Amino acid sequence: MSVSVWSLKLSDGRMYSLSGHDRLCEWVSQFSKCLGLSLRRIRPSDDVHNLKFSVLESYIKQRDSRLAGADKLFLDNRFWMQRNWHDRITNIELDLEKMKEKNVEFIYMLNSFMPIFSDCVWSGGGPFHAAYASLAGNGILIAGPGNIGKSTSLRRLPDYYKKFTDDAVLLVKNKKDCYRIHPVPTWSDYIFKGKGTSVKVESSNPLKAIFFLLQANEDEVVPIKNVFALHEIINSYKQPWNRFLKSMKIKEKKDLNHKILNNSVNLLKSIPCYYLKATLHGKFWKEIEMVLMH
Repeated sequence: MSVSVWSLKLSDGRMYSLSGHDRLCEWVSQFSKCLGLSLRRIRPSDDVHNLKFSVLESYIKQRDSRLAGADKLFLDNRFWMQRNWHDRITNIELDLEKMKEKNVEFIYMLNSFMPIFSDCVWSGGGPFHAAYASLAGNGILIAGPGNIGKSTSLRRLPDYYKKFTDDAVLLVKNKKDCYRIHPVPTWSDYIFKGKGTSVKVESSNPLKAIFFLLQANEDEVVPIKNVFALHEIINSYKQPWNRFLKSMKIKEKKDLNHKILNNSVNLLKSIPCYYLKATLHGKFWKEIEMVLMH
């Protein structure tokens, strides 16, 4: 017997279902709409990782016992996450009282992305700090540290580019060693502004090139030597994990850093990387197009 649930299907075929306790149905629905998801019929035979949301009860009483017996546990802002790897279930508990505080509901949505981030990292991809656009179906990333101008650069691209998100993406590596880009909501807009733009996380484009943005007096694209490109890629892979690191055990952090390094090396072998030197008023996208044409 199949049931209808909110579900997310990535380009490598992996699927996640989102379901919630009665008191969280509205929140799960809102979360799913931010991700551009729809209700889908799920059969018992489908290979699905279930994200199950419930209400956090008796926080103080349960704290010590849960810490002692949990296989995987994440706590932030009265937010509990426990993964059952055998049954492919992640149980997530949210504090309804805490959720009444300003925009905490969106912090919970960001936190709930952690198991998806983790699965993608261990499959060779993962979250990546960059703005995302496509030209004729070719996906490009404009990466760099905060406040370098990624959002502005994305807005300045001509209308014949399709623009997706200006903060982070999810890289998914398929069996043919092809990387595809999935957009991720700009959660900071929701958290700090109380509103944001929903994206269709299921949509994707093949990744053709990564451009690391530099402010300059002349528009130019310059290939990056491997050692410098690797450094830039690692930083972009690590940035989305910053808010989660404080809740990780030492071994988990070590394993994550090791996997990010491996993923960065493999990404560098497959995808060309460039410095994008961009001026405030020039047509830097012409330099990008010259690269994509070759």
